[in-house]
Amino acid sequence: MIQHHAQAIAMSKLAAQRAGSSQVKDLAARIQAGQQPEIDQMSSWLHAWSAPVPSTNSSMEGIDHDAVSAMPGMMTSDQMRQLKRVPDDKFDQMFLRMMIAHHKGAITMARSELSGGQSTEARQLAQRIIETQQREISEMQA
Repeated sequence: MIQHHAQAIAMSKLAAQRAGSSQVKDLAARIQAGQQPEIDQMSSWLHAWSAPVPSTNSSMEGIDHDAVSAMPGMMTSDQMRQLKRVPDDKFDQMFLRMMIAHHKGAITMARSELSGGQSTEARQLAQRIIETQQREISEMQA
């Protein structure tokens, strides 16, 4: 989920620069503001559990998107390049379509944590992720 969130932040940073709609820019800012603390929280748990911490490079530079694309909703390297290169007048729609798929993937992973997770704190975070991202999906679809 750390790399999943990092990709959402990278996509949102791009939207902050390229989106034509103030609503899309606002959504992107909220995604960044909400997901970075979650990355920090998950990273701190992994440190405490003496487990490896995935890259938190929120720009996703140097990350092999194709290697982590097995996670539900992750964009491939090609999809990320397409988002960077899409004409300005098509950016908002492409960003929203991709972010809806991305959020649906996060919800799938969070549900897996709810059903099989052992950490109460991680399960609580999973529930918050489901609720937040479902609300954002509804907003993006509207």
